[in-house]
Amino acid sequence: TQIIDTHLSLDESRDRASLEEQVGQSFYNSVSALKELRDRRLYRSNYPTFEQYCKETFNFTSRRCYQLIHAAKVIETLQAQCEQFVHILPFNESQVRPLVSLTPEQQVIVWQQAIAESKGKIPSGRTVKMIAARLRSCQQVMSLQLGSVCRILVKNTPELKDQAGCWCLVEEITSDSVIVRLGSGTLSVSPFNLEVVPYNSQQRDKLKVLCDRLNSIPLDHLS
Repeated sequence: TQIIDTHLSLDESRDRASLEEQVGQSFYNSVSALKELRDRRLYRSNYPTFEQYCKETFNFTSRRCYQLIHAAKVIETLQAQCEQFVHILPFNESQVRPLVSLTPEQQVIVWQQAIAESKGKIPSGRTVKMIAARLRSCQQVMSLQLGSVCRILVKNTPELKDQAGCWCLVEEITSDSVIVRLGSGTLSVSPFNLEVVPYNSQQRDKLKVLCDRLNSIPLDHLS
């Protein structure tokens, strides 16, 4: 039986780290190049639009082009602000996609947390997406107050389909859910399914009175 030496020498360990870094940077280099082609309009001698250039040169749809350009912008932010993780950058667009809609500060927070939860390795796109959703949910809770007027959003919660677009009042806030009051009673929802409506105190009071009146009507009168 052949014995395979699994031990790496110091030089081999250094080579491995260097090669892994090159693999990680290859994605950024490609999307950064695409962004520069767009920004400098280096396609203009042969193509009237960037979208047509990408389609005929790289077989990219317009949507794919801009996904990659947005990815380049995010990675630029991570490179500049994640000094301790500068060698740990996204390997593909799916790892970047959940960060695109966040502010630069939020992008850094989510990426660093994703690396931490992945024990110092490149996090999967699923991990980044989960942490980004967690951040949004926490921020949504922070923006809610007792008495806030909100609109119910279905998003990925089909059981809220009948309440889609309904207006409600926040009655109770817990660590992971919000109790809201509608004209038909109360409901427990995720803060991620609420959109705060910028009502003033007088408008909130009027809506509260309306909810009280609707809830005071006996059920047999509504059937």
